[in-house]
Amino acid sequence: MSDEFVTPQPENGETNGFDFSALSADQVPTEEMPPSFEPPRKPRWWERKLKNGSEPRKPKVRKPAPSMPRGGLRKPLEDLYTGLGMMLMPFDPSCAKVIIEAAPKCAESLDDLAKTNPAVRRILISLVTTSAWGSVIMAHAPIIMAVAMHHVPALKERQEKMVGEFAEMLANMPSSTDGDE
Repeated sequence: MSDEFVTPQPENGETNGFDFSALSADQVPTEEMPPSFEPPRKPRWWERKLKNGSEPRKPKVRKPAPSMPRGGLRKPLEDLYTGLGMMLMPFDPSCAKVIIEAAPKCAESLDDLAKTNPAVRRILISLVTTSAWGSVIMAHAPIIMAVAMHHVPALKERQEKMVGEFAEMLANMPSSTDGDE
């Protein structure tokens, strides 16, 4: 192959009045030039659109962490632990007793953590804040427990056993009048 420029000519030799040798890229005015081809730009990962063509959702702006309540979270957390212990009492008295006894120390440590960590504070405040549904459930809890204790045989047997153990414990307690005088 030679390095010389070959002008294109139709194979049959007919030019129909057109001289291909007169073509030059330098002679074409810019307004008559066809647009240059640019491949479509791939969107960057932060510019991606969703598959259905809609714009991606804007990230949610996080609300600032709520401020600590005036009295702190110690009392509501202690009440929460005590309530959990009381709800567990009919099913497992020994574990319920441990939860109730540990309630003040656990509430104090979580209160201290909530003072320094906004994420923990947000979670704990939402836990101890009574919602409308929470108050409805707590209002109905005694009814549910009474019906369960009366109609679930295993709970009824457990309750009778607990009452017997409590009576035996009271009977075996030393009285204060036996050895003090």
